[in-house]
Amino acid sequence: MRVVISFVFCFILFAGCAKVPALRDGDTIVTNKNLKGVPVKLTFTRGSSFGSIVSFGAAKFRIMPQISIWVEDSSNSFRQNIYVTRCFAKQTWNGINENPDSTYRTSSFPYWLGRLSAVSLPYPTPSKPLPDAVSSATPQGSFTIESTIDSSITKGTIWCEFNSSFDANDVWKAEGAEKYNGQPSLVFACDFDLADTKSIMLSYKGHGGATGTDHRLYNDENGIASAKQIFSSILVEINPEAMASRYAGLQ
Repeated sequence: MRVVISFVFCFILFAGCAKVPALRDGDTIVTNKNLKGVPVKLTFTRGSSFGSIVSFGAAKFRIMPQISIWVEDSSNSFRQNIYVTRCFAKQTWNGINENPDSTYRTSSFPYWLGRLSAVSLPYPTPSKPLPDAVSSATPQGSFTIESTIDSSITKGTIWCEFNSSFDANDVWKAEGAEKYNGQPSLVFACDFDLADTKSIMLSYKGHGGATGTDHRLYNDENGIASAKQIFSSILVEINPEAMASRYAGLQ
């Protein structure tokens, strides 16, 4: 009985934003409302592994992915966050409240955390979370983010890192300190020019390390299976209103 109770606690602890309801497409998340710059729109289309269901006895949990999106300039330096799922941004994990100054579940975004460290920015903690301006509840299906890129950046790269718990396989086994993480985070990106109004698909750049202290980007797909089906596509539109007006004039 003690073993069962311990496992249930660990499941709740590491599942974080586990949700039971049915998937729901069409949410729009608006971030960086007060930032002056160029509008950007990101459309995430869920894949077959989005919101996968994990069973524990008779109980079933729907595990939603953790997502972080940020912008780097043409010198490959972190400049701003676009969006971070609330569980990580606010460090509001179920069952975790031991230390208000600690960051938990760092294996969710090891690459993004490394980019923060490179410019001496702190990780979010329960006592010092990321602002509401860049965080929102985890989407329940395909969704859109409407945000703003600081106009001083002009050119750079939009990055996205996402990860889902409990998706272990024969290569990424459920063992060790990160046994609840399974397959590692995946990292997608695209270059942009704020002066160029167009649509760009984010493409796969590699995967994060197995632990939250490994900030390297691994350019392989060894053992990456269901994790690549979390999203079927991620589309970025730079200045979408201007782009729509331009296309309308061509009709």
